[in-house]
Amino acid sequence: MTDQATMNLVSFEDAISRYDPVIGLETHVELGTVTKMFCGCPARFGGEPNSLVCPVCLGLPGSLPVTNRMAIEYAMKIGLALNCSIATQARFARKNYFYPDMPKDYQISQYDEPLCTDGWLDITVHDPADGAQPRAFRVEIERVHLEEDTGKSMHRRFCPECGSGVMDEGDALPGVVMVNVGTLDDRSWVKPQSEIYCDSAQAWVRLGGELQRFGKMPA
Repeated sequence: MTDQATMNLVSFEDAISRYDPVIGLETHVELGTVTKMFCGCPARFGGEPNSLVCPVCLGLPGSLPVTNRMAIEYAMKIGLALNCSIATQARFARKNYFYPDMPKDYQISQYDEPLCTDGWLDITVHDPADGAQPRAFRVEIERVHLEEDTGKSMHRRFCPECGSGVMDEGDALPGVVMVNVGTLDDRSWVKPQSEIYCDSAQAWVRLGGELQRFGKMPA
C-alpha cells in the first residue's frame, strides 16, 4: 500500500456515513453423513494416511460420482426449514480450480440450478444500545445448494527435496457433504442482524441434528 493510499483511509464510521453497504451472507454447513457426497468413502477424520479415499474422490480417470441420497434429503429439510421452494430438477456442475487438498483440481457444486431457492427466515432484532424496541427483520434466502467440501491442509512432514509439505489425504478428507446457504444482498444489514441470523440459522440446523459434531446420521 502506498503512502498516498494510507493517507486517504477513512474510519469505519465515516465510511458508513458516506457509503451505502450492500451485504449478503454465505453460510457453510458440513452435514454429518456417514459417507461422502459422491462416493462411499467414510466421512470421518483420523484415519490412516490416504485410507479414506477412492478413485471417485481422488478424481481418477474413468471414475463416476454417485450422489449421496441422504445428503439430498437433509438439504431439502434445511430448505424447508428456511421456507424455500424445492426444485423438481437440480443440476451439479464442475467448478475447476486448484486447491492443495482438492486433489482432482475441481469441486462438484451447484451453480445455476440449486436444490432450494427463494426462502426467508424471520428474526427479532433488539439492540439495547439504541434503546429501540424489538423489531422483526426478514432475511431473504436466495439459495440452498449442495457441494462437496474441500479438504483440510494438514502438513504431516516437510519434504526438503521439493520444499513443501506432504499432504495426508486420510485426514484431509476431501469430498464430505457441504450445504451452502446464501442470502440475498441487502442494504439494511447491520451487525445485530447478521449475528442473530447466524445464531437462528444454526439453531434450525442443530435442531435437525445436521451438524457433524452433533451426531452421525445414516447415509
